[in-house]
Amino acid sequence: VLSTYFISSIFTTVGFGDIHAENIPEMVLCIVVMYMGTFIFGSLLSEVETAVESIRHTQRQKNQIKQQVSDYLTTEGVPSYLQDRIVDWVEFNYVSTHKQTMQDNCMALIPSNMKPNLLGNLHNGKLRRHPVLKRLRAPGHDRFLNELWGRMKTVAFCE
Repeated sequence: VLSTYFISSIFTTVGFGDIHAENIPEMVLCIVVMYMGTFIFGSLLSEVETAVESIRHTQRQKNQIKQQVSDYLTTEGVPSYLQDRIVDWVEFNYVSTHKQTMQDNCMALIPSNMKPNLLGNLHNGKLRRHPVLKRLRAPGHDRFLNELWGRMKTVAFCE
Protein backbone atom coordinates (compact mmCIF):
# COMPACT_ATOMS: atom_id res chain seq x y z
CA VAL A 1 0.00 0.00 0.00
CA LEU A 2 2.84 2.38 0.83
CA SER A 3 4.47 1.95 -2.57
CA THR A 4 1.11 2.35 -4.35
CA TYR A 5 0.48 5.53 -2.36
CA PHE A 6 3.97 6.78 -3.25
CA ILE A 7 3.55 6.04 -6.99
CA SER A 8 0.00 7.46 -7.04
CA SER A 9 1.19 10.69 -5.44
CA ILE A 10 3.81 11.04 -8.13
CA PHE A 11 1.66 10.07 -11.16
CA THR A 12 -1.33 12.17 -10.14
CA THR A 13 1.04 15.09 -9.46
CA VAL A 14 -0.40 15.52 -5.98
CA GLY A 15 3.09 15.30 -4.56
CA PHE A 16 4.22 15.25 -0.97
CA GLY A 17 3.22 18.29 1.03
CA ASP A 18 2.68 19.23 4.65
CA ILE A 19 -0.54 17.23 4.76
CA HIS A 20 -0.14 13.58 3.94
CA ALA A 21 -1.55 10.19 4.86
CA GLU A 22 0.03 8.60 7.90
CA ASN A 23 -1.62 5.19 8.15
CA ILE A 24 -2.88 2.53 5.74
CA PRO A 25 -6.62 3.48 5.72
CA GLU A 26 -5.70 7.11 5.03
CA MET A 27 -3.35 6.03 2.24
CA VAL A 28 -6.06 3.87 0.62
CA LEU A 29 -8.55 6.73 0.83
CA CYS A 30 -5.99 9.13 -0.65
CA ILE A 31 -5.24 6.72 -3.50
CA VAL A 32 -8.96 6.44 -4.33
CA VAL A 33 -9.44 10.21 -4.14
CA MET A 34 -6.35 10.87 -6.29
CA TYR A 35 -7.57 8.58 -9.06
CA MET A 36 -11.12 9.91 -8.84
CA GLY A 37 -9.71 13.42 -9.20
CA THR A 38 -7.60 12.33 -12.15
CA PHE A 39 -10.64 10.76 -13.83
CA ILE A 40 -12.82 13.84 -13.22
CA PHE A 41 -10.09 16.17 -14.47
CA GLY A 42 -9.64 14.03 -17.58
CA SER A 43 -13.39 14.03 -18.24
CA LEU A 44 -13.58 17.81 -17.90
CA LEU A 45 -10.57 18.27 -20.13
CA SER A 46 -12.19 16.02 -22.73
CA GLU A 47 -15.38 18.12 -22.67
CA VAL A 48 -13.39 21.32 -23.11
CA GLU A 49 -11.49 19.77 -26.02
CA THR A 50 -14.78 18.71 -27.64
CA ALA A 51 -16.19 22.24 -27.32
CA VAL A 52 -13.03 23.81 -28.73
CA GLU A 53 -12.99 21.34 -31.63
CA SER A 54 -16.61 22.18 -32.43
CA ILE A 55 -15.78 25.88 -32.53
CA ARG A 56 -12.73 25.21 -34.70
CA HIS A 57 -14.79 23.06 -37.06
CA THR A 58 -17.32 25.86 -37.55
CA GLN A 59 -14.51 28.37 -38.06
CA ARG A 60 -12.82 26.09 -40.62
CA GLN A 61 -16.08 25.69 -42.53
CA LYS A 62 -16.60 29.45 -42.62
CA ASN A 63 -13.01 30.07 -43.73
CA GLN A 64 -13.24 27.38 -46.40
CA ILE A 65 -16.38 28.95 -47.88
CA LYS A 66 -14.79 32.41 -47.79
CA GLN A 67 -11.65 31.07 -49.47
CA GLN A 68 -13.65 29.33 -52.20
CA VAL A 69 -15.58 32.52 -52.94
CA SER A 70 -12.40 34.60 -52.87
CA ASP A 71 -10.59 32.18 -55.21
CA TYR A 72 -13.50 32.19 -57.64
CA LEU A 73 -13.70 35.99 -57.64
CA THR A 74 -9.94 36.24 -58.19
CA THR A 75 -10.02 33.86 -61.16
CA GLU A 76 -12.88 35.89 -62.66
CA GLY A 77 -10.90 39.13 -62.31
CA VAL A 78 -13.25 40.85 -59.86
CA PRO A 79 -11.62 43.99 -58.38
CA SER A 80 -10.26 43.55 -54.86
CA TYR A 81 -12.53 46.22 -53.28
CA LEU A 82 -15.58 44.33 -54.58
CA GLN A 83 -14.07 40.99 -53.55
CA ASP A 84 -13.68 42.28 -49.99
CA ARG A 85 -17.30 43.42 -49.86
CA ILE A 86 -18.57 40.11 -51.24
CA VAL A 87 -16.43 38.02 -48.90
CA ASP A 88 -17.59 40.15 -45.94
CA TRP A 89 -21.19 39.55 -46.98
CA VAL A 90 -20.56 35.80 -47.33
CA GLU A 91 -19.14 35.77 -43.79
CA PHE A 92 -22.11 37.76 -42.45
CA ASN A 93 -24.55 35.44 -44.20
CA TYR A 94 -22.77 32.33 -42.89
CA VAL A 95 -22.72 33.60 -39.29
CA SER A 96 -26.34 34.77 -39.44
CA THR A 97 -27.55 31.51 -40.95
CA HIS A 98 -25.57 29.46 -38.42
CA LYS A 99 -26.94 31.50 -35.53
CA GLN A 100 -30.52 31.19 -36.82
CA THR A 101 -30.10 27.42 -37.27
CA MET A 102 -28.80 27.08 -33.71
CA GLN A 103 -31.77 29.08 -32.38
CA ASP A 104 -34.26 26.99 -34.39
CA ASN A 105 -32.67 23.73 -33.20
CA CYS A 106 -32.71 24.90 -29.59
CA MET A 107 -36.33 26.04 -29.81
CA ALA A 108 -37.33 22.66 -31.25
CA LEU A 109 -35.76 20.84 -28.29
CA ILE A 110 -37.16 22.77 -25.35
CA PRO A 111 -40.69 22.60 -23.92
CA SER A 112 -43.11 25.29 -25.05
CA ASN A 113 -43.43 26.79 -21.56
CA MET A 114 -39.68 27.62 -21.59
CA LYS A 115 -39.66 29.21 -25.06
CA PRO A 116 -40.92 32.68 -23.99
CA ASN A 117 -38.17 32.90 -21.35
CA LEU A 118 -35.49 31.91 -23.85
CA LEU A 119 -36.79 34.32 -26.48
CA GLY A 120 -36.90 37.13 -23.92
CA ASN A 121 -33.30 36.41 -23.07
CA LEU A 122 -32.23 36.21 -26.73
CA HIS A 123 -33.70 39.55 -27.77
CA ASN A 124 -32.54 41.10 -24.49
CA GLY A 125 -34.71 44.19 -24.87
CA LYS A 126 -33.57 44.95 -28.44
CA LEU A 127 -37.14 45.10 -29.70
CA ARG A 128 -38.21 47.28 -26.79
CA ARG A 129 -35.67 49.90 -27.90
CA HIS A 130 -37.19 50.15 -31.40
CA PRO A 131 -38.98 53.54 -31.75
CA VAL A 132 -42.32 52.02 -32.76
CA LEU A 133 -42.28 49.16 -30.27
CA LYS A 134 -41.05 51.18 -27.29
CA ARG A 135 -44.45 52.90 -27.14
CA LEU A 136 -46.20 49.56 -26.78
CA ARG A 137 -47.60 49.31 -23.24
CA ALA A 138 -50.54 46.95 -23.67
CA PRO A 139 -50.98 44.01 -21.30
CA GLY A 140 -48.92 41.08 -22.51
CA HIS A 141 -46.51 43.24 -24.52
CA ASP A 142 -43.50 41.24 -23.31
CA ARG A 143 -45.13 38.04 -24.53
CA PHE A 144 -45.87 39.76 -27.86
CA LEU A 145 -42.25 40.94 -28.24
CA ASN A 146 -40.92 37.47 -27.40
CA GLU A 147 -43.24 35.90 -29.97
CA LEU A 148 -42.22 38.52 -32.53
CA TRP A 149 -38.53 37.83 -31.88
CA GLY A 150 -39.15 34.10 -32.29
CA ARG A 151 -40.74 34.64 -35.71
CA MET A 152 -38.09 37.05 -36.99
CA LYS A 153 -35.50 35.64 -39.39
CA THR A 154 -32.32 37.25 -40.66
CA VAL A 155 -32.61 38.06 -44.35
CA ALA A 156 -29.53 39.40 -46.07
CA PHE A 157 -31.24 40.14 -49.38
CA CYS A 158 -34.90 39.84 -50.22
CA GLU A 159 -35.47 37.55 -53.16
